[in-house]
Amino acid sequence: MQTGMTIRQQNTADGRRLDDLRHASAGRTRSNVYRIYYETNSAETDKSGSLTAQSGILYDSVRIVITGPPISLTHAYTGDADGNGFLDRLELHFSRATEFPCNFPKDSVIITYSLGNSTFTIDSINGCGDKDSIFLLFLKEEKGADSTVMQTGWLPRLSLPGLAGVNPISNFLCDDRAGPVIKSVTKKINTTGARDQDLVTVVFSEPVRDFDGRDVWLVNPPVVLFDLWTKIPSRANG
Repeated sequence: MQTGMTIRQQNTADGRRLDDLRHASAGRTRSNVYRIYYETNSAETDKSGSLTAQSGILYDSVRIVITGPPISLTHAYTGDADGNGFLDRLELHFSRATEFPCNFPKDSVIITYSLGNSTFTIDSINGCGDKDSIFLLFLKEEKGADSTVMQTGWLPRLSLPGLAGVNPISNFLCDDRAGPVIKSVTKKINTTGARDQDLVTVVFSEPVRDFDGRDVWLVNPPVVLFDLWTKIPSRANG
């Protein structure tokens, strides 16, 4: 390569330029020899392209392939779709698209919670065989010996080995997206002749807070949060 040559970068296969990876330096190490250094720590996916150099009528190019970091699990959200207070799904979010083979061994996925050494079993995987960054693991509800213990506030840990192209997932802490449900409602009559003094106690499956983490009772009074109906005995059967 001659002094005064021009160096040009070509677009990568996905239409972006290799200089997205930040050209760090280009310098001559000895007579008529140049070395070009690139920093690749900003690469999120695999990239490929070519580097061309031209000096007068001389022209040459070299193929460049940069292997990005492996895919990683970014979030695992709990869910209670039927609202009965027991976890029935995990929503997995990956850093980029991957694939769950339909023959993936479900028994290799370990989902546990510390209370009573609870273990969840996968019933099925939504989206298997497709390439996506979000998958649903449908769980078999595990109510344990005491079915009054609700699970909406639980944060299980997930281990998922052997998924091709994905960093090993071990003891990954899930995020809570299972909303609280009403566990029980009891009523106490304080004064027979003054039913507006009745005490109604509503117990939820977990503390109820708004998106800012504040106790909802400090933000909204019960009259705003609850709807009450009076059952007329003569219409009890329709």
